[in-house]
Amino acid sequence: TPVNTPMIIKWNNCITDIENILVVWIKDRNSHNSLLSQTQIQSKTLTVFNSVKADGGEEAAEEKLEARGGWLMRFKKLSL
Repeated sequence: TPVNTPMIIKWNNCITDIENILVVWIKDRNSHNSLLSQTQIQSKTLTVFNSVKADGGEEAAEEKLEARGGWLMRFKKLSL
């Protein structure tokens, strides 16, 4: 699997970027006293993911997002 290693590392960096963007967005919404539902956070996650994916060119074209409840709980626990 060494051939895939650079792509995996690059994509992991993209996931970190996506999560950082979400943290900023959530904090901004919270500063305006906006309550966010799980559905809203998942929708925003998909929007950000698609934007990052579009910027990633061919390497990112095959990537898929699964922002399920388990991911959301982990994200909230680690990031917020």
